[in-house]
Amino acid sequence: MKGFDLIGDVHGCCDSLIALLATLGYEKRSGVYQHPHRRAIFLGDLVDRGPKIRETLHLVRDMVTHSGAQMVLGNHEISTLRYLTPARASTGRQFLREHNDRNQRMISETLAQFERYPGELDEFVQWFYELPLFIETEFFRVVHACWDNSHIDTYLRRHGTACIDEDIMHQPLHSDSRQTIEILTRGANMRLPNGEQMLSQDGYSRASFRSKFWHQSPEVYGDLVFQPDPLPEHIHHRRLSDTERADSIRYGSHERPLFVGHYWCHGTPQPIQKNIACVDYQLQNNDVIKLIEIKAEFKAMELPGHTAGQISYYGHGMVFTGDTLFSAGCGRMFEGTPELFAQSLEELKGLPNETKVYCGHEYTVNNLKFALTI
Repeated sequence: MKGFDLIGDVHGCCDSLIALLATLGYEKRSGVYQHPHRRAIFLGDLVDRGPKIRETLHLVRDMVTHSGAQMVLGNHEISTLRYLTPARASTGRQFLREHNDRNQRMISETLAQFERYPGELDEFVQWFYELPLFIETEFFRVVHACWDNSHIDTYLRRHGTACIDEDIMHQPLHSDSRQTIEILTRGANMRLPNGEQMLSQDGYSRASFRSKFWHQSPEVYGDLVFQPDPLPEHIHHRRLSDTERADSIRYGSHERPLFVGHYWCHGTPQPIQKNIACVDYQLQNNDVIKLIEIKAEFKAMELPGHTAGQISYYGHGMVFTGDTLFSAGCGRMFEGTPELFAQSLEELKGLPNETKVYCGHEYTVNNLKFALTI
C-alpha cells in the first residue's frame, strides 16, 4: 500500500462520491470500490441531507468490510443511532434523542429514504457500533471534529477500545465518556458568558459557540470563535479568565498531522494550522465551477432556507435550483428561517426572465393540488 485517501462528509451524495472515487483511481471489482495501492478513510457523516443516503451507506460499508477502507463516526451517525434507540425505562424518556421538530428535520431525509427498508437501517445502526471514534497511526491521526488527548486517553483506559457501545450511549450527557463522544464528533464548544444567548444563522438561539481547538495562547473570546457564526461585538473582545484559558482544548503544533471533517469550511482549502487539515469544504457565493468536458461555467448562489447551506448554480441562461425552488412551489424548510428562505427566493426572482429553471425534483402536480387547498 502506498497511501491513504481521506474523504470528508458525504451526507448521502453517492453520485458525487462515486465520481470522486473514480477520479482517485478506484474501480469497482466484485461489487466493491477498490484501489490497487491506496486505502480510503472516511471521516464520518454519511447520513442525512443528500439524495442517496442508503446507497452511500451500502457503498462505504462494503468498502470497509471488503477492501480495507476505514471510517470514523461523525456526529450525524451518533445522532441517528440515538434517535432510533429506545431509552431505558428509568429515564422517563422514549428515545435517547428527543423526537422534537428540530431533531426530526435533521433526520427526516434519512428516515424517508429507508421507509421501505426499515430492517436495513437497523443493520446500519448496529454497524455504527463497530466503527471507531478516531484513528491513530504512526504518522497521522483522524477524527471527525476534534482531537483531545486527555479525553481520548481517559476513554481508552476506561473502555479499552475506540468504539462505542450501547451502555455508553445510555449514559447521561455529562458523563466523561459521553462528553468525549460529543467533543470528538461535534467539536469543542464554549459557553457564552453570563448565561447570554445569540441567534445563529440557521435561526436557532444558542448559548455556546464552536471554538478553535488549536489556538495556543488565546486572550479574548474572539481568539477562540470558529465557524459558522460570529460572536456579538461585546463578547468578541471580552477577555478570557485564567480558568477559561486553562480549560480550552489545544492541539499542539508539534503533534502528529491531524485530519478532520465536520466544519463545512469556506474559501480555498488550506491547512487550519501546519499540522491540522479539514477535508470538509463547501462552495460559497459567487464561486465558479468549470465543467471542462462541456466547456461550461456556472456560478454558485448561496440560497439558504431548505437547508442552511443550500446552493444553486447559474450560468448559460440556466439555473439549477436543487430543493430551493420547484414548479408551483418551493422546498420544505429544514433549516434557516422564513425570512432567509424568502430572501433566497427573491434572489432567484431577480434572474433574467428568460432563465430556464431546472429543479431538483418533479413536484408540480402535488404543489398544484396543495395550492387549491389554500
